[in-house]
Amino acid sequence: MNFAEYYQTFFTRIYNYARYRASGPQEAEDLTAYIFEKLYTRFDSFDPQKAPLEAWTFILAGSATTDYFRRKKIRQFFSFTQEQEETLSSRDASEDLLEKSEDERRLHQALSQLSDKEKELVNLHYYQGLKQREIAAVTGLTQSHAGVILHRAVQKLKKLLEMNDDAPC
Repeated sequence: MNFAEYYQTFFTRIYNYARYRASGPQEAEDLTAYIFEKLYTRFDSFDPQKAPLEAWTFILAGSATTDYFRRKKIRQFFSFTQEQEETLSSRDASEDLLEKSEDERRLHQALSQLSDKEKELVNLHYYQGLKQREIAAVTGLTQSHAGVILHRAVQKLKKLLEMNDDAPC
């Protein structure tokens, strides 16, 4: 596979990975470009006998993301996309869209209360679709440790969301 094919194969997943960590769409695009720049410079060093292409990609994406935010001295946080903000402020939005936006807001609020490691594992599993074995390869954790952290993070999210359901409006 050449880099152009690789780029086409992984672009959407890397963008989603970046979007999850960025403060907005513009920063997600910048981060995506930065990640692909790093992947391009290391593309020839990929060894399929050391790790699968997907795991290698997300290991380097994680490293590039850390480097990007370290350079910009920005802490990771969650925010709405421009589309979500417009949906929230739109007077003509249907009840379903408002309800979905409210659910997303609550989820983002709950996610923001997780540790960085928990956020990373939730992102890799639920947003990137990686299995625990792949998450272990990406993060350097054992498969069982990754599973425990992921399970605890999900339990914490459930509790946080239940607490928000019980809160008076």
